Amino acid sequence: MKTRFLLPPKFKTFGWILFSVAIILYLWVTMIGDIPFLANAKILCIYYSDAPLWQKPATSKFFQWHQTDIQPDIIGILFIVGCLFVAFSRLKVEDEYIMKIRLESLVWATCVNFILLILAIIAIWGIDFLVVMEYNMVTILILFVIRFQYVLFQSKKTQGNEK
Repeated sequence: MKTRFLLPPKFKTFGWILFSVAIILYLWVTMIGDIPFLANAKILCIYYSDAPLWQKPATSKFFQWHQTDIQPDIIGILFIVGCLFVAFSRLKVEDEYIMKIRLESLVWATCVNFILLILAIIAIWGIDFLVVMEYNMVTILILFVIRFQYVLFQSKKTQGNEK
């Protein structure tokens, strides 16, 4: 079966490596502290403002160097790219059954993600809601990877018992 939008199988291994590095860096920053060269880095900003978009900023700059903490950005990018590589890499044998599992897992992850989002909208207020929204950006990928891998594991276990 031809799969047009999936990456080659070797991307899955690289994805797990990126995902693991992101988790290790996240735990490091959370438990031990900042990574010095990332905590105070100078980056080129396309646009920088000291106020939210709906307020008039005191200063705003285009294409300026800005000193900031890029730890969350690096960890987030590694995490998202790793999850994307794991989620959307072809298996060595990619047949109709695997595609069915992939589609069902994606639909399931989307539904659960939006149920969790609705609960968060109802239950969480203030600045904490922004934190929830940050996590919500990757929740659908995490749910998809977990469910897809679990169903694959269960189907391999069932096939092993039938033999």
